[in-house]
Amino acid sequence: MKKNIIKLITVFFVSMLFAFGVDALSRPVNDAARVPSRIPEPGSKLYATVQDVFDFSKIKFKNGNEEISGYDSMRKIVFSEGFEFDDQNGVFGVKDDWFTAYCLDGRLKYPENGFYFNQITGNTDVDSVVEDMIKTAILNQSNSSQAMYDLLKQARGSLGLKVLYKKPQKPDGTEMTNDELGTQMLRSSETPIEIEVEGLVIVDNKTNPRITAEELNNAAGTTGTTFKISVSSSVKDSNIIFNRYTTNSLDTTLNYNRALWMIEHSYPTLSLEDSLTAAGADYDNLKIEIKALHNTATDEEITKLIENYVYSTVQYAIWKVNDGVDYNGKTLGNELVGSEELNKLYKYLIEDKGNTFYATYGNSAYTEELSLVKPNTKKEIYEETNDIYKYGPYKVNGGFLETGKIYLSVKDSDKNGVKLVDKEGNTISELNSGEEFYVLTNKKSKIANVTIEASAPDAKIFTPTGNRGRIYYANSVITQNVITGGKIETKAVNANFELLFNPSTGVENVGMLFIVTLIAFTIGYLVLNHKNQPVEL
Repeated sequence: MKKNIIKLITVFFVSMLFAFGVDALSRPVNDAARVPSRIPEPGSKLYATVQDVFDFSKIKFKNGNEEISGYDSMRKIVFSEGFEFDDQNGVFGVKDDWFTAYCLDGRLKYPENGFYFNQITGNTDVDSVVEDMIKTAILNQSNSSQAMYDLLKQARGSLGLKVLYKKPQKPDGTEMTNDELGTQMLRSSETPIEIEVEGLVIVDNKTNPRITAEELNNAAGTTGTTFKISVSSSVKDSNIIFNRYTTNSLDTTLNYNRALWMIEHSYPTLSLEDSLTAAGADYDNLKIEIKALHNTATDEEITKLIENYVYSTVQYAIWKVNDGVDYNGKTLGNELVGSEELNKLYKYLIEDKGNTFYATYGNSAYTEELSLVKPNTKKEIYEETNDIYKYGPYKVNGGFLETGKIYLSVKDSDKNGVKLVDKEGNTISELNSGEEFYVLTNKKSKIANVTIEASAPDAKIFTPTGNRGRIYYANSVITQNVITGGKIETKAVNANFELLFNPSTGVENVGMLFIVTLIAFTIGYLVLNHKNQPVEL
């Protein structure tokens, strides 16, 4: 029989668990994804939960003749290095520096345990809330030993994990009710309370449905007829309010490096629109497609749906390259059905760049400058007629996370007949990093040198430099590990490239090297749109 939750919150709460009327605390229930304002150092402890569920089932993934529907209960994972408690209004909330992560294994559970999760989902069943807090405390110490990890690993993929526990006694010798026990656990911020666990039941495991107290004690290196777990609601080290995670540097496996590349080249590392543009997709076209899928949604709802759809597409791309399957273990194909713009994003992210690229990607260094790639010496002339020399191909490479458009011009416009052209001879003034171009000169003008001015006003860099992605390892063995990228800023870069030619032979003068001069750079603001801009610490 369900009990009145108000009994549980006699001391702490003045409203029910699902109260949301507190402006002082950050409760990111339906907010847009965002990156960390600074990446937590390896070894940092974090609190994790999930946002509200959203439906992605209108999108399908084609695998041969089979179309696999997207998950109808997608979530965004929320991380914070701390949480806060408002004892006047009776609610918990994460700190304002919260950020969003992506799952690495769709088959494992989201971090949806603990008191905060029950609070945001409106669970007012005191029995289930108390049991969930005790279960969270146990799972949050899964990684305390290899033996404990191996023991609790049996519960992965189960439909439920039920905790059998003894209710502590009150001073008068009678047994506490769950109302009283829950209140005591929430009072445990200064003095932890010890709970005696008699065992765990893995609900749908017919082979080995029960983990005994003896097995738990053996795994923990303790003894007794019950397994004693200390629970604490301390803001510094709570093990019952949230799932707990530990930060680690990025692993060097190919799959993790691929996942790192994807999140560093998509939303929310890049703004939502920049993420689509990088993939050759268009925001306005995507808006039309989402409206067609949700024809009764308001403009405000469409904006939120677009954000959720883009986040989900990136998530599925990570699942595709990391495990190749969705949350049900179904193999994901290489094509997304239901939105052509999202399909462009999906294909862009899952495109295989080869093991050689991914093997070193996580450790790759960005030069944060523009460089010129020239043809081999004495092979500068690509084409020659009676009137012109056509030199090339040349390339301008950007040593940035994203270089954006590179704009080119020839210095000193009085140098008659000098043009920058593509392979077909069309005059150009902009290109992408690594795209080829050619220098066209008039033989009669006897051009001896050409100075090319290049600018990349929207190059993206990590800030601080090298502030790359992190993996967050779940303390709970049944909960999956996740990954985030780093914070970026815009850097505007200008560079001059001087090409010195022999006007008689056309080839570059021997011993004369091109000179690259970094003219200037400015640091702009975060490339994330204002809505998704992280709060500085």
